[in-house]
Amino acid sequence: MAPAADMMEAIKDTAKHPLGKSRRPDNRWGYGLVRPMEALAAL
Repeated sequence: MAPAADMMEAIKDTAKHPLGKSRRPDNRWGYGLVRPMEALAAL
């Protein structure tokens, strides 16, 4: 099992922001929409 820090990083890296990765994080969307299947695959 991956450490919690690795899981959080995968969730942030795979989140989909509606305005693109260059706009992350922002006050409205944060890192974007969480995509759990992509985060799991990234681990």
